[in-house]
Amino acid sequence: MKKVSKLKLIVIAFLVLCVIGAIASKHTVKNSSEDLSTAAPTAINNENPKSENKIDDFDYEINGDTVILNRYYGDDSILEIKTSYEIDGVTYSTDISDFQVYSNSAKTIIFDEGFSNINNATFNSISVEKYIFQVR
Repeated sequence: MKKVSKLKLIVIAFLVLCVIGAIASKHTVKNSSEDLSTAAPTAINNENPKSENKIDDFDYEINGDTVILNRYYGDDSILEIKTSYEIDGVTYSTDISDFQVYSNSAKTIIFDEGFSNINNATFNSISVEKYIFQVR
């Protein structure tokens, strides 16, 4: 009887390990250079295509001399986030510390040079294929 119990325990442990292995393999990141090239940050020069996103496409708030961009809801495929925006004739520096993309059409996000704090959630959008960090 004890041999049967030990055998059952070994079989159950083996099955549990197989299930854990199957789940872990689904969450493994592919290491092909093709996959990494589309997801890797890219430094570019001024020859990159620009998008004129409207400030109205953003959920934002103004705090002193700073415009805090919270979310993007626009429909442009290229989203350029500038280090400053002019709103009603006043220029505000940009804070994107809590920024997220809520648009399925944004495929590329271009960050102008000068940002020092970007929220991790910015990179969670399922539609974005490329992030570009400008270097001048």
